[in-house]
Amino acid sequence: MKKHDILFQAQEEAFIQALEEEMARETPDPNAIRAILDQLDRQTGGAAFDPDAGWRELQTRRPAKRRRLGRYPVVLAAVLVCLAVAGTALAVNLGLHEKLAALFPADEETQALVSAATDTPVCTVTQDGVTITITQTVADTAGIYVIYKVTLPERVTLPAGAVPSEGLLLPTLDVPQGSQHQRAGGGAHEILTQTPHQWTGLVTVEGLSAPVSPGPVRLFFADFGYDTADGEHVSLVNEPILLQWTLKQSNQTVHNAPHQTIKVDGVAVYLSDLSLTPLSFSIFSTGQATDSLPVTLKLRDGTQLPLNTQTCVKNVLFTGDAQAGTLRTHYHYRFHTPIDPSTVEAVILGTTEIPF
Repeated sequence: MKKHDILFQAQEEAFIQALEEEMARETPDPNAIRAILDQLDRQTGGAAFDPDAGWRELQTRRPAKRRRLGRYPVVLAAVLVCLAVAGTALAVNLGLHEKLAALFPADEETQALVSAATDTPVCTVTQDGVTITITQTVADTAGIYVIYKVTLPERVTLPAGAVPSEGLLLPTLDVPQGSQHQRAGGGAHEILTQTPHQWTGLVTVEGLSAPVSPGPVRLFFADFGYDTADGEHVSLVNEPILLQWTLKQSNQTVHNAPHQTIKVDGVAVYLSDLSLTPLSFSIFSTGQATDSLPVTLKLRDGTQLPLNTQTCVKNVLFTGDAQAGTLRTHYHYRFHTPIDPSTVEAVILGTTEIPF
C-alpha cells in the first residue's frame, strides 16, 4: 500500500469517527454533521453532500477510485435520518408535541415565535373514573390547537374499531359583551393515538367570527364515551364533562382595520379587520363573500410571499350585530412555516396593497 493511501485512510477514519461522535450526541447538530461531510467530500473529491438526494444517488455519486471504509454507509444512513427529521426534532426538543410540530414546523430563527404561542396548562378533570388532561396548546387570535389525553379506568376497555367522542372547543372572543357572535366554527377533531385504555386527541378551531381573546377557553363533551364499529354509542360518564383553562396565545399580533371596499373578481368586499400573527393571516369582511381572495405578503426586504388560497379556511358566520352586518366572512390562512410579523411591510389583496 502506498504511503499516501495510508494517510488518506487515516484522515478519512478521523472524519468518520468525528461523524459517529456527533451522531452519538443526545441532540446531533445538523450543521456540524454537514460540516464534517463537506470536509470528507473535499478529502475524497466527492460531490457536495445533498441531504435531499436519494440513497442510491448518494451511494453512486462518489469516486470509484477510492473505496470507503466498511462502516461508512451505515453512518451515512444514520446521517440521512438525522437530517431528514432535523426540523421536527428541533420542535420536539423544544417540548412541542409531534403533531403540533408538524403543523408549525420551526427552525432556529422561528422557534421563539412558536414557543411564544405554546402553553402547557394545568387542567385535568376526572369524572366517573375517566380522566381527561389538557397537555399542550398552540394559539393565536385566529386559531386554537389543543392536545388532550384521555385515560379510562381499568374496568373499561375500548373495543377494536371504537370511535371516541368528540369535544367542542369554546374560546372567548374579542367582542362586546352580550354579542351573539358564533363561537364555535371551523373546528376539527383527530384521534392521534389510541389503546384499549387511553387515547390522545387534537381538537382545533379556526375561522371564528371575531378574533380570539386570551380569556377562558372550554373543551366540552356533551355525552362522553365512544361509538362502536356497529354505530352504537356507549356513554362512559353520567354527566357532561367540561374542562376550562386560561388561554395563552401569540403575543406578536398585528392588527389593521382598513374599513374600505375592494373589488375581487368583480365582487365588492368590505374589509373590516386584518390580523397578522407568526402563525396565520386573517381577513374579516362583511357583505358579499368571494369564492377566492388572493393574498400576498410583501416583506420589507422586497420579497413577496403568495398565500395558498387552496388551504384557506373560509367561514360565513352569524354575528347578531345588525349595525355592523349580521353576516361576517373570515378568511383564515395558516402559514406553512412561521413568519415574523415585523418583517411584513404590506399585504396585497387582489390588486390592492394595504400597509402593515
